[in-house]
Amino acid sequence: MRQPRNIRRMAFGLPLVVAWVLAIASPAGAAQTYTVTQLTDDGDGVCDDTCSLRDALDTANSSPGADTIVLPAGTVRIDQSGADEDNDTFGDFDIKGTVTIRGQGATATTVQSFVPNQRVFDVRGVDFTLQDLGVAGGTGIDQGGGIRDMFDGQLTLERVAVHDNSVGTDNAVFAFGSGIYKSGGSLIVSDSAIYNNGSLSPGTNFYGGGIYLDTASADIENTTITGNKARSASGGIHNNHSNAVTLAFDTIAGNSAPSAGGIADPSHTRIRSSIIAANDGGNCDGGPSQDQGGQRRRRGLRLQPAQRRDRDGPVAGASRRYTGAGRGAASR
Repeated sequence: MRQPRNIRRMAFGLPLVVAWVLAIASPAGAAQTYTVTQLTDDGDGVCDDTCSLRDALDTANSSPGADTIVLPAGTVRIDQSGADEDNDTFGDFDIKGTVTIRGQGATATTVQSFVPNQRVFDVRGVDFTLQDLGVAGGTGIDQGGGIRDMFDGQLTLERVAVHDNSVGTDNAVFAFGSGIYKSGGSLIVSDSAIYNNGSLSPGTNFYGGGIYLDTASADIENTTITGNKARSASGGIHNNHSNAVTLAFDTIAGNSAPSAGGIADPSHTRIRSSIIAANDGGNCDGGPSQDQGGQRRRRGLRLQPAQRRDRDGPVAGASRRYTGAGRGAASR
């Protein structure tokens, strides 16, 4: 029996409708999620059922979408040594596509370099986000022991611990930013901790133990910056070109440098409800900050849980802050 004409038309058009719906649901260049299954630094450049972070990055770097990489708990290693290059073959993890890397917590997942003279992440002109992990063990040359971003994208850290990184120099003159070096664009840090970063090379002119900002702006919130060291100036934060920097609910304490142990060039820094205290070499240098948090008051140094806004929660240790200032320090 012959089917009615309208039914035949529907049967003919159905495959085209299905294809159109699938194309809308999965457009070319759609963001992908890659799950890392191994902590070791080996693989074949393909993120499949055996996927290292280098595999996942190789895949994401060649993908047009804003991808996400999910890491397991444990220490994700950098072990591949070889010629210095920017194609993610050896050494540091080269970030060449817009990507978010998410761990299982700042003390649960750590991305760590075990290769001499190799930082952890090298960002190559894209937006890059880190969430819920630690960045440690990097030994950068000239700039950025933990993270180096030489370009104008946005670098975002959420619930991240950047710690125990160092920077040296290949010209025995200058080195910058042991924890984080950000050239241009913007740096956004929230609910994080940047601590125990310093310099490798004795005698080097070294600036920015925790963070070095060249022309980049920065918005840093609910973050502890402590225990960082610089041989020349700015143990905590170095603001090189009087960029717009906002600090809110932060603690910058216990850093050290011959000059400006806390912040260098705070004249363009807006500070609200933050503590800048007990930094060896001085708390601020380079002009008065724009104080957004009330009158200054002096008191003894002690540790107690910080009064902070209710967010997703900081990294371990970042929920405790120095709530008092030593001699000459300000509580804001």
